[in-house]
Amino acid sequence: MAPNWFVGISVPPVSDGGAPWLERLIADLPGGVRPFHPADLHLTVAFLGTVGREQAEEAWACAAGLSAQPIATVLGALAPMGDRRRPSALSVVLASGGDEAVAVIEELRAPMIAAAGARPDARPP
Repeated sequence: MAPNWFVGISVPPVSDGGAPWLERLIADLPGGVRPFHPADLHLTVAFLGTVGREQAEEAWACAAGLSAQPIATVLGALAPMGDRRRPSALSVVLASGGDEAVAVIEELRAPMIAAAGARPDARPP
């Protein structure tokens, strides 16, 4: 099975003030749900799919030349991702800052996807 590649922005498991938001959020996860390791928390900016390693590295090189301003956010609830009957992941919904995050993703992902030669992502961020 070929890996799926992506470009993401890491998300710290604590707030700027040091509050452990992740611990609070995952304290009541449903049985059988396995949380990501805190080092793996991210906001996906560009999903590249099953491109080769060299193509993914081209996208990462492109990403290194792009920038965006920090976004103030407030975390909301957990929401399932993927198939509604058998979600493949849970995501944190942004209670505020979501529109700004969408705008950043819309601005940054196309150049990275193009650099990798990946299929354009028509899904909304």
